[in-house]
Amino acid sequence: YVDQWVGKPGADGALGWFLMQLMVPIAPHSGKNFVVHYGYKDFFTYIENLPELSFPDGKARVIDHMYVTNTNYTLNQLYNGVKSEEGNNFGGNWSGLTEDAWLKIVASGYDSEDADEPTSEVEFYLVNGFNVVEDWQKWDLSGLGPVVKVRFNFLYSEEMGGKYGFTIPGYFAYDDVAVRFDRE
Repeated sequence: YVDQWVGKPGADGALGWFLMQLMVPIAPHSGKNFVVHYGYKDFFTYIENLPELSFPDGKARVIDHMYVTNTNYTLNQLYNGVKSEEGNNFGGNWSGLTEDAWLKIVASGYDSEDADEPTSEVEFYLVNGFNVVEDWQKWDLSGLGPVVKVRFNFLYSEEMGGKYGFTIPGYFAYDDVAVRFDRE
């Protein structure tokens, strides 16, 4: 049943809400689990720190790559639109993809746990016009160089933002994070 709905244009948009943690292709890249990331910072959010991936021992390492994809919840909103209730403009309205739409994840690398400013950034497009990531894609993070932590944020095209910021759900999934370790 789920296979016929997940990420398909014309599917019931509410289904994405109830199944927001499901993936396309409804499985991890490998193994038995994966991470669903939520969080972003734009002109309207009040969050202090973005969600992060860090090394608890404080040693800087190169994260070679990870696999990323959109979540079902995000895909349903991208394909079916976001419709605010009458009189409620909280999230704005999104009528669907256009050739000008884009959504990208930005990974910001930090060389120490206390660092306030990133030392490097790399980005990955989840949406670029009508090209939408619907399966696991390898994201090269080696360009961050050695990092102690990485914070993830979303940047998006103007049409994906409403009066109160980002209209599309701020979710993506990642799996199989590959880290380079020095040989001892």
